[in-house]
Amino acid sequence: CSDAENVFDGFELQHKRKQVVEVSGSTAMKVRHFFSSSSPLAFRFRMAHQIKEIRDRLDKVAADGIRFGLATISIDLGLVVQRREMTHSHVDASDVIGRENDREEIIKLLMQPHPHGDGDKSLCVIPIVGIGGLGKTTLAKLVFNDKRMDDLFRLKMWIFDSGSYSPRKP
Repeated sequence: CSDAENVFDGFELQHKRKQVVEVSGSTAMKVRHFFSSSSPLAFRFRMAHQIKEIRDRLDKVAADGIRFGLATISIDLGLVVQRREMTHSHVDASDVIGRENDREEIIKLLMQPHPHGDGDKSLCVIPIVGIGGLGKTTLAKLVFNDKRMDDLFRLKMWIFDSGSYSPRKP
């Protein structure tokens, strides 16, 4: 899985690199970029090679399954436990419109001293609520990726839980 994710990350990185070269590059820089190891042609070759390696490994897994006598079985999909969706914290801020004030308000709340003055020993929760599709996760990603958060938090980790919340009863 991580190899496939790396391929997707590579495509995203190449897209960003292309945007930078298109926006800020002189003709000479564009020519150097084309002939460099990060050129579109070299990138396509590397990605094709990586995808082929992943497919070859998947084919080997399938062949091993046959060799070891593993069989495909049908199951009732209603009984399958839903697997959690993998997400990442990447969001292109230029694609988000009209959330600047909300982002700034949350950042301002996060940067305030804790009202009880307990320092690192206390926990402060800032809920972002609303109906589905409103952009709550996107807003949280914008706050998470803001450079000021790097200064405020020594360690950051993106965790996404789409499950419904129900408090435990004592």
